[in-house]
Amino acid sequence: MPAPGCARLRHVANSQNVICNAPLQRSQKERVAMRKVVRAIRSGIAILAASACGDPATRAEPVEVKDSAGVRIVVNGAPVSPSAWTAELEPTLEIGADETDTTQILFQVTGALVLSDDRIVVSLGTTPMLRWFDATGRFLNGTGRPGGGPGEFGPDRAWISDLWPLSGDSVATWEHNTRRMQVFDSNGRYARAVVLDVPPDLPISAYPQILGRLDNGFVSFVSPPSQLGPVGEVRRDSLRYVHYAADGTFTRELARLPGFTYFAMRWRLPDGRETKTEGRPPYARLPVAWASGSTFYYGSNDRYEVTLYDTAGDLKLLIRKPTPNRPVTPEAIQTYKDDAMARAPDDPSTRRQWEESINEAPYPDSLPAYRRLRADRDGMIWIQDYDLPGADTTAWSVFDATGRWVSELALPADWQIMDIGASYILVLVRDDLGVERVRRHHLSRR
Repeated sequence: MPAPGCARLRHVANSQNVICNAPLQRSQKERVAMRKVVRAIRSGIAILAASACGDPATRAEPVEVKDSAGVRIVVNGAPVSPSAWTAELEPTLEIGADETDTTQILFQVTGALVLSDDRIVVSLGTTPMLRWFDATGRFLNGTGRPGGGPGEFGPDRAWISDLWPLSGDSVATWEHNTRRMQVFDSNGRYARAVVLDVPPDLPISAYPQILGRLDNGFVSFVSPPSQLGPVGEVRRDSLRYVHYAADGTFTRELARLPGFTYFAMRWRLPDGRETKTEGRPPYARLPVAWASGSTFYYGSNDRYEVTLYDTAGDLKLLIRKPTPNRPVTPEAIQTYKDDAMARAPDDPSTRRQWEESINEAPYPDSLPAYRRLRADRDGMIWIQDYDLPGADTTAWSVFDATGRWVSELALPADWQIMDIGASYILVLVRDDLGVERVRRHHLSRR
C-alpha cells in the first residue's frame, strides 16, 4: 500500500496524451517526480515512480500504459513483496530414492504433475512409461511400453516429449516424432489419441512442436526449413506459432516471432573433407514460450520483455522490467568455453573440433535477458534470470496475470521445475552419477 498522501499510479496513454489519476494536491517533491514519470512515458521510457512517495521504503505500483492499439504495457521497477515467497530446500516427498525398487527407478524423466488428490504422475523413458504414485511417493500403477498402438509410445523412438494436466485429473502426453497426443484418465487408463496436422503450406518435415494446451486447443511452433549461410554468419529466423483445435486440426497462425539463433561453422568429416554445419552461438538469444488456459506467452530474449496473446492471436499485455542485459565479459567467455569442453566427447578428434568451433564462435556483446518462462497452476508467470554455467542458485521473478511483479525467490540451479501449484514446487534433480529423482518442495506465498 502507498504511504499516506501517495497515490497509486495508473497511467493511461493515448497517442501523445497521458492521463494520470492522482490527487490534485501534492507536495513540490511529488509534483516534480510526477512530471518525470509523465515525461518518461511520453518519450517511450517507463519507470517506476517510487520517489513520488515521501517514505523511501514504500514501493509504488508499476507504471501501466495503454497504447493506441489497446495493448496494456506494464513496466515494473521492483517487486511488490520482494522476499515474501520462499521454497523449502528439504523435500516433503521424494521419488527415486530407493534404488532396490524397480518401480522407483527413474530414467529420462520428461514430465511430472501433481493431481488434485496429491497423487503424482511421472513420464519417463523406461517401461512403464507413465507411473502414478500416491502422496507419500509409493508406486500405485503404471502404463505404457514402446510401440505404436493405443497407450504405447514410439515406435521409432519410445519417448514422451511432454506431459500436461487435463480436467478431472486426466493427463495428456505428447510424442514429437509421431505428432501424437494421447489422453489417459485419472486412473491411468487410455482414453483417446489425437494426431496433429502440419500447416498446409509447409513440408511434412516441418514438425510442429507443441508448447502446451489452451482452453480451445493447442499452441505449437513450426520452424520453416532454411539454408546455411557463409561460415561465421549468425542468423535468426522467425518461428510460426500456430493454433490447433482439440481434434488436432490446424486452424490458424497466431503470430510470426523471432526464433532461434544459429551460426554456420566448419566441420571436418572422418575422411578429412571439410563441410558446413549449423550450431547455436554462445549465449544465444533463444525464444521462450508457454501456453496455458486462454493465454500464449512469448519472449524474444532481446530484452526483459514478455508478451501475452489471446487464443485469437491478438496481443493483449506486454510486461517489462527495465533490467539491462549483463555484458559478456572475458570471464563469461572463459566460463562458457570451460563448460562446453567439460561436456565434449572423449574422442580426441571430436574434442579438437569442438574446441576449434568454440574458439571461432561469435560471442555477443551481452547475455540473454532470461533463461526460462512458465505459468503455474494459478496463472502466475515465472521468469528465470539468465545464470552463467556453474551457478549454485538462480533467481526467479514472479508476475501476476495483470503483469505486476509480485515477488522473487532464489532456487537451486539444479532444480528442473516440473510443476508449480499453490503450495508446492515439483522438481527433477540429478546427482553426480546422473541418478534422477522427483521431489516435491513446500512453497510459501506469504
